[in-house]
Amino acid sequence: MTRRARRDFSTRAFLEGVVDALWLPAWMSAMSAMDEARERLPRNVTRQTAEPAPISARRAATRFMTALRGLNHVTARELWRRASAADGREVDPEELGYYLTMQAQDHGVGWEDRHERFQVRLPSVETYVTGSPGHWHLTLSGAGRAHRERLATEMDRSRTRRRRRGPALSPELQARVSRKIRLLRREGKPADVAAAIAYSMARAGRLTARGGYKRVRRRP
Repeated sequence: MTRRARRDFSTRAFLEGVVDALWLPAWMSAMSAMDEARERLPRNVTRQTAEPAPISARRAATRFMTALRGLNHVTARELWRRASAADGREVDPEELGYYLTMQAQDHGVGWEDRHERFQVRLPSVETYVTGSPGHWHLTLSGAGRAHRERLATEMDRSRTRRRRRGPALSPELQARVSRKIRLLRREGKPADVAAAIAYSMARAGRLTARGGYKRVRRRP
């Protein structure tokens, strides 16, 4: 995500952050799964280096914001005010939209990584991308299911979990982890178990782009 220096609230800026969080990891995961497309993946995936978000991603972002308002019974502007009050300064609305959406997808990063906790409830969502380069379609699922994310009681333990996980993953490795979590969830694994397995494989350098297990040859 490309962050801007703006601090006054803008619904459009907040929405752009949501679009980036939904689209960029999902696009990277889809590209990584295609042999012919993997070579064209940029080293640093940003809004400028990735394919433009399709209209389906923008519609999904609007659905996410609707779910966010419904859960909290306040506007995005009010959430921005709460976050700004907790930080003691006006925060970037685009950054706020991005990290709340990443956290709602359980990507392993969240608002409290760099900011103070504030009162908010997040929908639990997943994204799926189908199609091919230039013809992608993003589907958002779970926007109607609510759960109190780490910014509430679970967030009190999030710093401990992050310390155990070690330094932040690269965008490419995070996309692999997200893909592996989705695969394990489809197999019936609980969310916490799927996340633990995926992160363990990633930290050990054993997670492939397709979500498989990379075997390491032993020296004779």
